[in-house]
Amino acid sequence: MKKAILILTMLVATVGVSFRTNAQGETLPYTMDVDNVTPDWTDVGTDANWLGTNNAAWQFPETVDGDVEISKSFDLSSMDSIQIDLDITSDPSYTVEMEIYIDVYDTSPDASYTLNGSANETFMFTNSTSFASSTNIYFILKYIGTGVNSINTFIIEVNSFSITGYENTGSVGINENDLSNTLEVYSFDKSIFISSNETMDADVSVYNMNGQLLNTQNLKLSNAQTELSLQDVQSGIYFIQIQSGKTILKKKLFIK
Repeated sequence: MKKAILILTMLVATVGVSFRTNAQGETLPYTMDVDNVTPDWTDVGTDANWLGTNNAAWQFPETVDGDVEISKSFDLSSMDSIQIDLDITSDPSYTVEMEIYIDVYDTSPDASYTLNGSANETFMFTNSTSFASSTNIYFILKYIGTGVNSINTFIIEVNSFSITGYENTGSVGINENDLSNTLEVYSFDKSIFISSNETMDADVSVYNMNGQLLNTQNLKLSNAQTELSLQDVQSGIYFIQIQSGKTILKKKLFIK
């Protein structure tokens, strides 16, 4: 299976959470048991000091390099996209690189984030085809030591980690042609404009190229154009997700 890619094409589909009983990996939705990470997750190279079986926390020495490397297999078959939500607490005095790999653990993470203290982030991933029934997800924390003689240590704690899967059911809700004719989405300057032939409440989310959630709002859409301002983002390509009930629209836009 090819490595997962971020949302690179427009995707219009009805979505739902997939529950499977005959899979090789754990079914979705999934929430990490932060009080019992092992044997829930497999240690694939952790050299930081794990603080016991009842805690999703690791202790790092200040002076030397340290890594947390854990993985878990999931049943992602028939999934068009998956969403990972996580909440982490760390000492803001130290910089830690967080990485997520889907399927293949190599030198190119599917998502990365620089952690300076607490972080509550959402990442979205998609694949050109469906994921496999046994797909490894790797969660990595990396710290580069100061090299200065010291006895100081600091702790990174995972407060929550959850995965949600979305698939094209092909039979429920609005079909592709109906939704395409209902919504019009375009960007101008530092804003996104959305109009709808039908009045609806929708959750509108904006992601960067790393799959990191930048902005999310619940908007009432109608014939009148609704503006979502993105004044704080840099020029580039972003992914827009609009969800109303069980229907979802994903589109790539260029923001100047």
